Amino acid sequence: MLDLDPIKRHFRNLERMPVQLAIGALQVEVIKINYVPPGPGWHVPEHKHSSYEFHFITSGKGLVRMEQIPFHVEPNHFYLTGPEIVHAQFSDQLEPMAELCLQCQFTIQENVDRHSIEEAKQLLDIFNTPVYCSLPDLRGAIPLFMSCADEANRQLVGYYSDIQSRIAGVVISTARMLAGNDLRANYSVPVKRQGYEVILETILFLEDNYQHQITLEQVADHVHFSPRHLGRMFKLVTGKTMNRYLTEIRLNRAMHLLRQSDYSLDRIAQEIGFANGSYLSQLFRRVYGYPPSERRMNANAHP
Repeated sequence: MLDLDPIKRHFRNLERMPVQLAIGALQVEVIKINYVPPGPGWHVPEHKHSSYEFHFITSGKGLVRMEQIPFHVEPNHFYLTGPEIVHAQFSDQLEPMAELCLQCQFTIQENVDRHSIEEAKQLLDIFNTPVYCSLPDLRGAIPLFMSCADEANRQLVGYYSDIQSRIAGVVISTARMLAGNDLRANYSVPVKRQGYEVILETILFLEDNYQHQITLEQVADHVHFSPRHLGRMFKLVTGKTMNRYLTEIRLNRAMHLLRQSDYSLDRIAQEIGFANGSYLSQLFRRVYGYPPSERRMNANAHP
């Protein structure tokens, strides 16, 4: 019986697990992920489906027919049957084959970065181009696939994400082998804007130290930049002056304290780096159009 096969038992938890993942903009819904043990004389008659089936041969031999084109399969080889491709599988009588099967559906998410969409489209182009033969697993997709079952059985913290990552690795490795291993990407990931790392470090400094008096010179010294250059670059990247950005951090914190505490206005001003409650009240009115007391009243009325 199939369930007596030790590898089949090893895959039981993984086969029962619903798995979805994303490879950039490529959404992957796993329909089936399973191990088919060797059986003398088993065969799958001609059929087709609207999904993608990745077949990895772990042992034995067999014959596959895709669109009436036959080819042999052997251990550590794989083949892909894409949507609407009519295919049949026949296991060898003397050396029956066993296979790992990953059946999934792909969709492209459109509201993401352009390069992520272009990457997803190139991957789909590869999977939609039929290859009427089996190929050797030169990138270790089979061990990666097998390790998914280990994760499903051990269930250590983070195991579901680890399985998602490994399946993504199987998909990408397969695409590279189908495409010839050295196919270059037809897209490029844009480099970070000049000075982006410096601005990110500046923002983190402001968020961590907003309670204290901060000058442009202090921040520039911290990030090892000239004050004049840092101020100009900060405005270019964020669209705001550093002083305005710092003020917004402090006012957002003031909003939180007005909602969540009964601190006096002077106490809140001290907490967020302003001189006194009077200045906070004036600034609050100028920015929001109403006094801090009104914000606190609304918070109390609508917890």
